[in-house]
Amino acid sequence: FSSVKCDVDIDVLERFARSDHSLWSQVLLATFSLLLSRLNGYQDTMMIVGEDSGEGSAFVTPVRLYPVGAKTFDNFVAEVGHQVEQAQSHARYAFHFLTNGQRLKQYGLTQPQLNVAYCFHHQSDHAIGDGLEVLREHSPQVADRLVLLLDVQRGEYGLAVYFRYA
Repeated sequence: FSSVKCDVDIDVLERFARSDHSLWSQVLLATFSLLLSRLNGYQDTMMIVGEDSGEGSAFVTPVRLYPVGAKTFDNFVAEVGHQVEQAQSHARYAFHFLTNGQRLKQYGLTQPQLNVAYCFHHQSDHAIGDGLEVLREHSPQVADRLVLLLDVQRGEYGLAVYFRYA
């Protein structure tokens, strides 16, 4: 993977997250989804979402988001938080279902690409290196198909944001 590092104004992100009672990860995921939707012209975006706090509470799950329509960005950020929570806690889009070709054929469905991912993780002494490693540890079959990853690393001194692409 090649990488491009992006600068993020943490003060602006912190003010927005605090005023909207959102997490940094939700704001960045909503922004990434909106960017992808505008670039590809689709009304929805489906991507792999991974989060790792470095304390054993990691998860990787596919999520479908709808950034277009008559809604404010604040409302979309709240919707993103809800969608990720639902996908995580209820296994709404189970990997075994979305990646099993035979099972999909039974239901007359086609396999989604799932080649775009977003990963928000904390850097610490015991955390895994980058977002691609986080995804590989939890779902190697999906990580191997990725072509674009927004890798957000929260460290002791702020955020490092990377676009990683194949």
